[in-house]
Amino acid sequence: MFLEAVFLLYPEQSFLPVELTSGGFYLTIQIAKLRETNRALDRLTKSKDAALMDAERTVQIAEIKASMVDELQNRNQELMKQIEICQVYWNLDIIKKKWRLKSRCKFSEHRMSKFDQGVSLLDFTSKLFGT
Repeated sequence: MFLEAVFLLYPEQSFLPVELTSGGFYLTIQIAKLRETNRALDRLTKSKDAALMDAERTVQIAEIKASMVDELQNRNQELMKQIEICQVYWNLDIIKKKWRLKSRCKFSEHRMSKFDQGVSLLDFTSKLFGT
């Protein structure tokens, strides 16, 4: 194509200077190199676009995981509060049971002392009446 343009510019010459003919070949090579560079840039752009999309997916997954971690931490805190409340109730229940047991023991001690008094009275009366 370049040579055709040169022949149109110089129709009266039967041969062309070497610079013009080699220049056309040089330009053809340069155009081919530019086209190859353009293809390489297109491949690189597509590769970068794919990498960017992959990075965006990775960020989305990381955000979802971070959200899950936040939810789990909040749930863990709620459960820790519930455990603490349960421990307080459990401790209160133990204290109540101990108090009841202590009360029963005091009641039993009181009954035992009355029983002992009754036995002592029986011993006294039996000694008194000689039985």
